[in-house]
Amino acid sequence: MKKRWITAFLAVLSSSVFPVESLQICQFKDDKAAALSLTFDDGTRDHLLYALPLLERYGFKGTFYIIVRRIAERTETPASPVGFLTWEELRLFLKAGHEIGNHSLSHRRPLTREKSMETVRREINAPLPVFREKLGIDVKTFCYPGCSSSPEIEAIVLEHHLGASRWRFPCGGPSFSLEKWREFLDRIITRKTDVAAMIHTIVPEAKGWMPFSSPDQFESFLREVKQRETNLWVDTYSAVVQYKILRDNAVLHILSNTENEMKCILKCGVASRITSPLTLKYTGSDLHSAEQNGKDILLRKTGNSFLFEVRPGTFLLKKR
Repeated sequence: MKKRWITAFLAVLSSSVFPVESLQICQFKDDKAAALSLTFDDGTRDHLLYALPLLERYGFKGTFYIIVRRIAERTETPASPVGFLTWEELRLFLKAGHEIGNHSLSHRRPLTREKSMETVRREINAPLPVFREKLGIDVKTFCYPGCSSSPEIEAIVLEHHLGASRWRFPCGGPSFSLEKWREFLDRIITRKTDVAAMIHTIVPEAKGWMPFSSPDQFESFLREVKQRETNLWVDTYSAVVQYKILRDNAVLHILSNTENEMKCILKCGVASRITSPLTLKYTGSDLHSAEQNGKDILLRKTGNSFLFEVRPGTFLLKKR
């Protein structure tokens, strides 16, 4: 009888000193339901004239997949959307916070139709030092020419890239409609998944692949995305890929938990090239502050929970 009483007393004491609380890794950044990447292929000039200013207007960052051998060498700045971007113009995209990705050396045919794996490897890897020399970047993601790949080709891509696009929702062209786009966005939010939009030319005048009917249709396309931002994380393809790799390989441990603070560690054994943090959600007693590596972490209150971002390592949550 006395033993049962002591056990019960210790249980009550434990529940008051170490309250039951919840700390979890969010599926996507900011605990959004789904994720979307706006990807633009081929590096045509209308991306500079139309896509860049409209992305800025709506607050989105895109991924622009560049074919190295199609980079223009001109020195003038034509007003026409016809043709391809220069290295100097691509620096404007980087300066605005967009991602430049690898779309192969020449895009002469789908990689699955190349006659040798040596040629495949050259198409994938030869652009890397060029991007480094011309733009000062190490590209992180790859886009398959013709959306065609195989396990062997993917293995080559992943030797020097964090990820590569697989299926992407085709945007533009005669079969595209805003109604289909709305249905698609609502579907991915319901399914709580991540996808990429495949965009080529913005206007028919650019004479490229699958253009939108007009700049107005492209802007309406972006407006539909903006209206769903509460539930949709919109970011570069690289940002989403990095988050998923870190999320899927991370383990969260609570090292100690008192009524005043909780000490935790986020462990992850993935590539050092991943720099994106993870969003964590804390549900429990009100938090006073959080810190990692001696620096304060921004806390965002959402209903009865707190959201904050951490990188692999230990961090401390201080309760009110």
